[in-house]
Amino acid sequence: MLFVGRVGAPEKSNEILIEAFKIIQDKISNWNVELVGNIDPNFSNYLNKYFKENPNLVDRIILSGRLDKRLLKKSYEDAKIFCLTSQCEACANVFAESLSNGCYLISSDVDGVLDITDFGHYGKILPTNNAYVLAQILLETCNNDNLLKTNCKNSQIYAKSNLKWIDICHRLDNLIKYV
Repeated sequence: MLFVGRVGAPEKSNEILIEAFKIIQDKISNWNVELVGNIDPNFSNYLNKYFKENPNLVDRIILSGRLDKRLLKKSYEDAKIFCLTSQCEACANVFAESLSNGCYLISSDVDGVLDITDFGHYGKILPTNNAYVLAQILLETCNNDNLLKTNCKNSQIYAKSNLKWIDICHRLDNLIKYV
């Protein structure tokens, strides 16, 4: 499971993801969470308390920090699920990055997620601030190998066909010319 962004920034609500993971940890023992990005200093206090209360999760929640492009690409490729628990997003580039690398997208109901998942074809949308709903979705998804295999291939095809900026700009240019 992967998150990429400003780890611990209040609007990202990363605590929802790791609280959901705690709820289902015993049922998905082969899964880990990787958080990639600069860590908000205030989030460190939360993490220290979290790991003190959950020492068994220290090795299962990986704080990778900021990665160069090559390592970031590898993190996307290794992940089967990308999870975004943000309160709001303008246009999350990580959506397109995750789908183009074959991740199943699980996201809070933020702007753009319906379009980017093709109305739920390539991911699941959940209400914001609900670790219990997220835990249930993660559990179902982690235990559905067929969904993850099928999605890996299909989301990459979808992303290549629909999410390349140059193609989007070309389509917009054509629309503007003919309006």
